[in-house]
Amino acid sequence: METIRVLIIEDNRFLREGILAMLNGQPDIRTVSAAGNGDALTKAKRMKRQVVHLDVGLRSRNSLRIAELIKAE
Repeated sequence: METIRVLIIEDNRFLREGILAMLNGQPDIRTVSAAGNGDALTKAKRMKRQVVHLDVGLRSRNSLRIAELIKAE
């Protein structure tokens, strides 16, 4: 079975840790990294991921910009 690699971008630490715990409990999902708002793009560029879980309500209001940059890459 192939493992799905997920990057989590969520600025709320408690929500990020909860999502991380739920996903890591699944046998076919591996979270490659979890990022807050500041280092999200850096981690998105470095990590080999298949899925990005992106908070569209980031406090910095740059969620759509991050999505555009990840998609362009």
